[in-house]
Amino acid sequence: MEWNHAAETLYGWPRGEALGKNIIDVTPATMSRDHAAEIMQTLAEGQVWSGDFPLRTRDGESFVASVTDVPIVHDGVVAGVIGVSARSAGPASLNPSLLRFGAGCDSIWPDHVELMIRYPESFIRASEPHLLQLLSLIAFRYAAALDNGSTLDILAEPAKESLLSGFGIPPGPIAHVQIGTRGERTSASLLRDEISFADPANFAAALTRVLGGWIFVERDTATHLLVPVTQVRLSVGQAG
Repeated sequence: MEWNHAAETLYGWPRGEALGKNIIDVTPATMSRDHAAEIMQTLAEGQVWSGDFPLRTRDGESFVASVTDVPIVHDGVVAGVIGVSARSAGPASLNPSLLRFGAGCDSIWPDHVELMIRYPESFIRASEPHLLQLLSLIAFRYAAALDNGSTLDILAEPAKESLLSGFGIPPGPIAHVQIGTRGERTSASLLRDEISFADPANFAAALTRVLGGWIFVERDTATHLLVPVTQVRLSVGQAG
């Protein structure tokens, strides 16, 4: 097991004390140990697990975290697991999350990210870390094009009825987030080569299930994420 500075801060275990311990003995809250064992079994089968999970710090403080665990598979054998954890703050407020995502992309590719939000202030059922993980996973599809100077367009607006019916999705308050570059074809994978040990389809599917939504790619030029909204406010946020 590896243990970085972020894990030390989140869990309160110094790296030297955490290394060598079973992860089930370090992070899960006592009441969740059986559930943790089930998750480890899922990972042992090579599947990605993502969801909210009760955890504890070294001092015994309990908290809920948004967790995504990705198995590292070599030659058909699970050689390890990479876990991404952050304190949960769900349900997430959609517009501020999109603004944070857009700002993060712009910090990597300055002046090459255009964000437009045309959706009322709303909330989704998942926590912000899970939404940001999925959006970041999508953005990786366009990293090569962005590195070469292309512009990434991010648009959030109400999903059109024709779009929902075309994919057999029941009508309802659903946000449509479209991400794509202008006039550039993308790579076939959702992940760049250096992290391709994870099956990208399983990775994206696990996160999409947590959001309760749907994801599809249009002609390899844009990625569409449909996210059901659980609460809607009257104010409208817009950024460009």
